[in-house]
Amino acid sequence: MATATQGTPAVGWDGHLLLLHRSEAERGDAVTEWVRHGLESDERVIYAERPEESPERSLLGVLHERGLDTSAAVEEGRLVVLPVGDFYPREGQAALVDRALDEGFHRVRLSAEARVALSKVAQDDYEHYEDAMDVLCATRPVSALCQYDQGSTTGWWLRRATGSHLGGLRETQLRSTPAEGGLCLVGSVDVSNDRVLEAVLQQVTGLHDEPGAASPDDDLLWLDVRALDFIDVAGCRALARSTERFRRGGGGVVLVAPKPVVDRTLHLMGLDEMPGVAVVTGRP
Repeated sequence: MATATQGTPAVGWDGHLLLLHRSEAERGDAVTEWVRHGLESDERVIYAERPEESPERSLLGVLHERGLDTSAAVEEGRLVVLPVGDFYPREGQAALVDRALDEGFHRVRLSAEARVALSKVAQDDYEHYEDAMDVLCATRPVSALCQYDQGSTTGWWLRRATGSHLGGLRETQLRSTPAEGGLCLVGSVDVSNDRVLEAVLQQVTGLHDEPGAASPDDDLLWLDVRALDFIDVAGCRALARSTERFRRGGGGVVLVAPKPVVDRTLHLMGLDEMPGVAVVTGRP
């Protein structure tokens, strides 16, 4: 069996990220850290919210409650709160980015709640914005945090959301980030979030039925699990189920450097003996 010997991988707040939150407190904590990172890096942070948002749910209210002083950032234009309609201009969000870069900012951050966006933007248009944002984050000095309520993000909508955010997942217990040839998984997986892991892996292997699925660059999907602290029976089943067609088609899944407790569960569930799955101590 494998044992982990490597350090914990870095999972930060850059890129096109999907925030799946279970509570307002959790959402506020994550948004605060994301904004803090941008302001400390001298980036322009642009946030969308409804003008009628309650003070306690407004961005400035959330940040103030958590002790982040934003008065100077607002005055200097480093932190900008826009109405939803202005955040999703007809000419595309590249216009917001270009404007900030022209004003001298070296990077731009964009964030909105999906429920707020969908109160003003048609779903088809919103999906188009998500796809365009993926391109922006890959080609320009841009990071985005797209906020989805986990309780209402299920089924097709969960698959669509994870497919638009292969740059990273931030969930209550599980975080993911791209790694060479696959993904790095951090945190834990159990019956409360096994469907999230399943959706992410379905997207990475390109085995769902939605258009625009991503596919691995080769026949191996590398999953760096050295920072995965726990996985239960539901998580193991999700891992096996979500990669089944990929493996049946000749692909292989390599689980890299699991911790002893994770390695033991993988072994007890028979994943290390499953066709197309390998558990290794490190990458060659």
